[in-house]
Amino acid sequence: MRYPRLPHFAPEYFREARCADAGKHKQFRRGIRQLGEEGIVQVLHSERRGAQHPVLGAVGPMQFDVVLERMRGEFNAPLNLDTLDYSFACQIDHEAGEVLAGHRDCEVVTRDDGTLLGLFPNPWKLRSVKRQYPDLTVEPMRGIAEHLPSAAHR
Repeated sequence: MRYPRLPHFAPEYFREARCADAGKHKQFRRGIRQLGEEGIVQVLHSERRGAQHPVLGAVGPMQFDVVLERMRGEFNAPLNLDTLDYSFACQIDHEAGEVLAGHRDCEVVTRDDGTLLGLFPNPWKLRSVKRQYPDLTVEPMRGIAEHLPSAAHR
């Protein structure tokens, strides 16, 4: 039996993951990949940071506590998480990715499924970019509340 993949919720918290022990990099990659497949966090890759430093996206900060504990205990690959100043993600196309890659206050990342996302510090920065480039395809991701049944359906 196959179940449909869980929807990707709009992450609001972002951390750069770095392997704390260079000798454990194989375990680090395996652990990050598995946690992403399980949906613990969204694993994002950025040309700005390189393959060695994936960006982790989460709906809430406690997800990072789970990542830290499982990476240390289950995968024997302690890591460091550096907070990134983004709190808003949008799905973008390749054209928007090329334009946004040149902006200092946003970052273009690729999710493991190949989807391009633009990360912004706040919705105001997104609005500013949309005003500057009105023809770009930049779609806000759905938040977790938008996936829950309405009170009328409970």
